[in-house]
Amino acid sequence: MEAKKRWHVPPAFSVEFVSYYHDRAARIEELRRRLGERLKEDGHLRDREARTRPNFDLASRRCESARETNEEKRKEVTLFRETVDKLRPGESIFFSWGGGEGRGEVSWF
Repeated sequence: MEAKKRWHVPPAFSVEFVSYYHDRAARIEELRRRLGERLKEDGHLRDREARTRPNFDLASRRCESARETNEEKRKEVTLFRETVDKLRPGESIFFSWGGGEGRGEVSWF
């Protein structure tokens, strides 16, 4: 007995079907390989961060401390200038850095 052929149904294993699954398998393998590389790199970067993070935290605390000290000194200088201006209005006793050839000579006003 012979089976009737169905003309409206495409063949089960067309060229496109086989090439799609072949390409998909190759892409999955490549993605797995790259994932392994990325996980390995992630481990190295986490180790590096664990070694450098304490140094960063220390430097950050020092910077914040210096910033606070700087702000305090600025307030002191501002208070000093205001006090001097009140004691001797119209006169300036402050100096500027000047001079030629980078010598940084002090000139008083």
